[in-house]
Amino acid sequence: MMSADVGELWEGRPVLARQEVMLVRGVLFIRGTLTLFSDEMQFEPIRGIDRLAGAQELRFQVEDVEDVEGDSQELTFAALGKEFEFRGRGAGFILARLDALLQQRAGVASEGAPFAEDEQVLVQGPLESHINALLSAKGTVLLTTRRFRFDPDGFMNRLVGAGLALEVPLSEVESIEVVAVRRLLKVRIGGVDHLYAGALVPVLYSRLLGLLSLGVGAGEDDPDRLLATWSVALAKGPLSQSGSLLVSTGQMLFTVEGGLDSVLGLHSLSMPIVEIDRLGGSQGKGVVVTCEGEVRRFSMSQAEERLRDLFALLLQFRDPREPERDEPAGWSGEGLDLLISRLAPDTSLRNQETVFLAGPSLQWLSEATVRRGVLVVTSQRLFFLPSSRREKPLMVELSELRRVPFGEELTTQLQMVVGRRHLRFSPRGRSFFIERFWATVETIVGQVGTPEPEFDEAQPPSEQHSVTLEFLPRNLGEVKYIAVRYEGRLVKRIEPAQTIREADGLGLFYPGLPGAEFTEGNELSFELGRADGIYRFTTTLLRIESAESISGGDDAVVDEVGGGADERAPLRLVRDDHFLLVVKYPEDLRFLNRRLGFRVPFDVLSRVREMAADEKQQERAAGSWFRCTIEELAVIGCSIRTTREVAVGTQLVIEIPLRDRVITVDGRCVRRAADDGSGRPPLLGFRFDRVGLADEDVLHLALTRLQRQSLPLRG
Repeated sequence: MMSADVGELWEGRPVLARQEVMLVRGVLFIRGTLTLFSDEMQFEPIRGIDRLAGAQELRFQVEDVEDVEGDSQELTFAALGKEFEFRGRGAGFILARLDALLQQRAGVASEGAPFAEDEQVLVQGPLESHINALLSAKGTVLLTTRRFRFDPDGFMNRLVGAGLALEVPLSEVESIEVVAVRRLLKVRIGGVDHLYAGALVPVLYSRLLGLLSLGVGAGEDDPDRLLATWSVALAKGPLSQSGSLLVSTGQMLFTVEGGLDSVLGLHSLSMPIVEIDRLGGSQGKGVVVTCEGEVRRFSMSQAEERLRDLFALLLQFRDPREPERDEPAGWSGEGLDLLISRLAPDTSLRNQETVFLAGPSLQWLSEATVRRGVLVVTSQRLFFLPSSRREKPLMVELSELRRVPFGEELTTQLQMVVGRRHLRFSPRGRSFFIERFWATVETIVGQVGTPEPEFDEAQPPSEQHSVTLEFLPRNLGEVKYIAVRYEGRLVKRIEPAQTIREADGLGLFYPGLPGAEFTEGNELSFELGRADGIYRFTTTLLRIESAESISGGDDAVVDEVGGGADERAPLRLVRDDHFLLVVKYPEDLRFLNRRLGFRVPFDVLSRVREMAADEKQQERAAGSWFRCTIEELAVIGCSIRTTREVAVGTQLVIEIPLRDRVITVDGRCVRRAADDGSGRPPLLGFRFDRVGLADEDVLHLALTRLQRQSLPLRG
């Protein structure tokens, strides 16, 4: 269970209600999602055309909301001197929940209030209640973390289904199942079966099954508190099962949507937080959970945001087997000895080796993969003890540590260098633990230095040296191209290319059999092309492996710092007619940025129009807008594709949809790439001529965010 003294419980917040609504702006209606939290409301447009037209995300603090009114199809309120109007059935649902919340905040709520202050609405919408095989009454279903309710709608439905109105606590729901070919939901309450039909039956079954399995609303003294519910799909071989992922303070529970899914033999899947070993992201909209040695893959919308929330949950989760603590960070005493013996039974302390600092932590294996464990500092070594016994502990001599002189979130993450390895941890104590960590280490081994990059004054300003530490995490995986040179001659240009991490060096896949012009032990020069620029280095070829000698798969996770070669699952993509070149990690690395500003992938649909000179020879927009796709973005320009014929030198004005706002920039087409044979329009180079000061600030901020996404943190 969670403890109250560990700081912020959850980076996200429990959602009290979420519905699709229409925001009224004059004669326009903007479709979006309105989400109500306990302290804030948030509106997010969901249509791309609305975003292109300038629709932006809106946030309102609940304490600033006043003059709330509306009906079953409308919600109107004032906040910070402005009035906002929302339409649709979802607006009426939000109104009912918001009105109850405001009354509770004002202290005027009665005992018979429709909602408790912390009650979360999980499902709300239209449903039919069956009276018999021929008659049914339409109404509205409401499922929250406390109750199940059905209300017939309209005069005729109330007349036909006079006895169908129902409101019971979740503790009175005895069982649920999906029956009949028509996917009817049968809910048994007090020995009586109630049948429901409608589009909401699958999600209603999934969420209700999850609440009953977790015991939410059962009236227990210390129930498992629900934090979030997400619609997901669980991969099962070539198939996938749609359902809901319910995240609570003690476990993650997946429940299917019933019906045909029962044929596959799974109704629910429980993953206790205490048994979760690893958590990471996969390509696309995926979240990968490793629990008790089993790997589960889920696909969902907004996977990156969900993954950050789950990282926070793992960090704040308190294992019941943890020793009691006297401070915000650090354990000691008999409880710590028992914990170490449980997590690492084969690890023993040396003579006169004393434990100085210990606490729960996450280790970052990559930018989107973490594993749970305990970080321990002794008088001689640093240990990371994984929560899974299947993984070997990490052990490092304290004298080998170096501080990391760069990197984001230094106040909340512990980053260090050991040889060429970059270790990165997120301790539960955050900055408090990190300060104590370095103070403890420096008390033992003295001042800990930092690896300084070396600069060669003979190099031109645009090309500079870097350290291998910074290079490796950025270039593992797929890169734009790799050029291989031997004795100054280009041997091979691989495009696109794939690099992997080996225990003794850097590996890259080489198509075809390497020629006799170079063999193991030769010195080769490499050039790696990425979106941010070019990396160049010269190093020694260690060995050449064939595809037959390569084992593993592209879904394996690299764990460079833990375990031996017998347990490590290397990240390798087995390809026919490819050989693996393993080279020594470069000592001298050069980076060349080919542009004045950083360039990042963008891939956003936008619009553009041509400009022409008027009678006063001033450039003004002419003609109508036409569509384009912005593929890359920099502070000095961008790359676009459009089906409209645009000649080099044409003056253009383009809209750039950014996170905070949509900016409009004037410029000209300066380059037209040749047809690449893909069937897509050719790539056009667009250079900015005039950018307003305010727009330039917004552009710089957006590029900084995108740069952090395109360049993973050192993992």
